Amino acid sequence: MGWCIDCHRETDVTMEGNGYYERIHDDLVEKHKEEGLESFKVEHIGGLESALSVTIN
Repeated sequence: MGWCIDCHRETDVTMEGNGYYERIHDDLVEKHKEEGLESFKVEHIGGLESALSVTIN
């Protein structure tokens, strides 16, 4: 299941047009400001944890 983790590290999250992500975008920018991120991969919003739980189970 390594491909799940690879995909979550490479896939951009589309924030525009998605009310849920539009609401949390500013929080994500603040959380990752030291990294200078303004666009996010699935791993930045918890996607690795979900991929790992599927792999483990």
